[in-house]
This record gives sequence, C-alpha cells and structure tokens, in this order.
Amino acid sequence: MKVFPKTWGVCAADTVCSEIVDCLNKTAPIVEHDTGYRMIRTTNVRHGRVDVSDNRFVEEAVFNKWTRRARPKRGEIILSREAPLGEVGLLRSDAKVFLGQRTMLYRADPKKLDQHYLYYQMVGPYVQAVIHGQGQGSTVAHLRVPDAETLPIPVAPLLAQQNIAAI
Repeated sequence: MKVFPKTWGVCAADTVCSEIVDCLNKTAPIVEHDTGYRMIRTTNVRHGRVDVSDNRFVEEAVFNKWTRRARPKRGEIILSREAPLGEVGLLRSDAKVFLGQRTMLYRADPKKLDQHYLYYQMVGPYVQAVIHGQGQGSTVAHLRVPDAETLPIPVAPLLAQQNIAAI
C-alpha cells in the first residue's frame, strides 16, 4: 500500500535538514533571576509550541557556551527526546533560548525542505508513529540521538511543500 503520492519520497531528516543539533546532555547552571537567557526544557515543548514564558535562566557566559553549536531562532523546531517522548514545538519567539537536556533542534535545508512543512510532518501521524515506535527504555521512553537524526520525513516536491505549509 502506498502511503504518499508517487511524486513524494521519504528521506532521513539529516539529508533534508541543514542542521540537527542535540543538547549538551547536562544541566546548565541556572540563576534565580531573569537574565533574558532562557533554557528550553522538555516541559516547555507542548502542543506544537515552545513556551518561553516559564523558563529557567542562565548568565550570558553560560548561554554562549550552551549555544556554541547553534542558537535556536524563530521558526525552528524543537523535539523532546524524553519525558515526554516526541513532543514537537515550533519556536515562535525571538527570545534568547538554548536547548536543555533531552531536546533537539531541527533546521530545514531551504533548498530541499520548507521549515513549516517539516514542522507539520514532525507533528503528523507518520513521523510521530516512528518516534513512538523507536522509543526505548523500561521506565521512561526515550529516543536515541542517532534515531532522532535519521527520522524518516515524507518529502513532497518543494512547491507542494510550500503550498501545504501555507494552509
């Protein structure tokens, strides 16, 4: 049974994204006051959004260290790899944020993939089924980084992607 139109393909995320960045896999030292530098935790990624109203804060030097691989920007996608598994959120803010533990950032390669189309595919049933099917762990399900990097993404022709994303 064919799931997608014959003009579509299914590609590993790392072949259609310009960047996929994992968190540093340790906890950043936080401060008790608002510095403007916010940590995105898995609890901030819910219902297709990244909540930047309830964050922990760090000093500027910590922010710079934690964002040396990539600084999340408006329109980029954050995935929680654990607790809960598979939550996907679109960053809709210009806040200075960085990835906390068990989160990953996805940045589409604009020559191959529309960023909003990627978001819709990642929250859609096909990719979500793969994420939950690959989840491992006896106590808390988690997605391994290599599996998150190679998630199968249904890829339509670019013009079709842009039309789908625009709806």
